[in-house]
Amino acid sequence: MTPRVSPNGRYLAFGAGERLTAYDNTDALTGAPDSEVYLYDAGADRLTCASCRPSGDQPSGAAGLPIPPLRQPNDRQRTVLDDGTVYFDSTDAVVSGDSNGLKDAYEMRDGRVALISSGTSADDSAFAGASEDGRDAFFATRERLAPTDIDENRDVYDARINGGFPAPRESAGGCSGDECQGQTSPSPAAVPPASAQLRNPHHAKKHKKCKSSKRAKGKKKHCKGRKSKTNKGGSR
Repeated sequence: MTPRVSPNGRYLAFGAGERLTAYDNTDALTGAPDSEVYLYDAGADRLTCASCRPSGDQPSGAAGLPIPPLRQPNDRQRTVLDDGTVYFDSTDAVVSGDSNGLKDAYEMRDGRVALISSGTSADDSAFAGASEDGRDAFFATRERLAPTDIDENRDVYDARINGGFPAPRESAGGCSGDECQGQTSPSPAAVPPASAQLRNPHHAKKHKKCKSSKRAKGKKKHCKGRKSKTNKGGSR
């Protein structure tokens, strides 16, 4: 198991099957010692068992640091952060919410151990990496934890502090065909052209057509008739 060091060099995480603290790491089922993850704080000269059960009960599975990616000798997964947060995988039910008896992803932050994966998957889950500030912890699982995950393939999820997304709301009743279109609104009444609305019909007057008079060529035509009255104030 490859040891990991925090970027600031203060914290060292490593795995060991030896009993290095007061916690009894003897497996409750097999009687053999289980491997645990330890965190050494160089600033405080203190060694803590990160993967040991907070209840003090004996384990029923081993814990270990995540396997580093190939050709990455440095800790690009950020298994240990500058604040002492450490991530690990464990087949033991370190906390009560882990009920599947399989490998799950964990973190120890501020001395408290918590699940990152669900602890209920029907297959192993594993830590995949973390952001520099630790607000995002990534883990791989086959469990479908989002509505958009519709296959059984292994996917990577982001467990964010104060993050996540709400589940989509389901409608009270289903619909099909034209029922999903809702009620159709009545067709709007035909609107006359704008030019027809500009004149007031009560004030409109027809102009009489001029009758051509038989006069000599080159003389102007004259038209008799009343002038049309206009509506004062403009047309409407």
